[in-house]
Amino acid sequence: MSAVVEQIDLSLYSIEELKTLVAKARREINLKERHRLQEVRDRIEQLASGLNMSLEEVMGHKPQSRTTGKIKASVIRFRNPANPAQTWTGHGRRPCWLLQALEQGASLEDLKVSE
Repeated sequence: MSAVVEQIDLSLYSIEELKTLVAKARREINLKERHRLQEVRDRIEQLASGLNMSLEEVMGHKPQSRTTGKIKASVIRFRNPANPAQTWTGHGRRPCWLLQALEQGASLEDLKVSE
């Protein structure tokens, strides 16, 4: 710690003043960290550009295409015989209608959609 910080007598401040001081210090730390990170990014981009390379090439990452990450439609595996609009894929939490049917003696096989 610097000598200036060591000389500050924090006991002279109220709790609210200390909380304000801490909040201001956190904001300043975040600002300085973001600034330092941006300087590092700029320097890496500058070095990559000097080598006629993209930042992604230097870092070993390929830009992701927009087609990746598409969600496939799930196959319906179970259907409520009392209300065919109520279905379940077999993934995630069991729906209430399924739990009620099981409590009333039905089996998963009874509710399974025939292929």
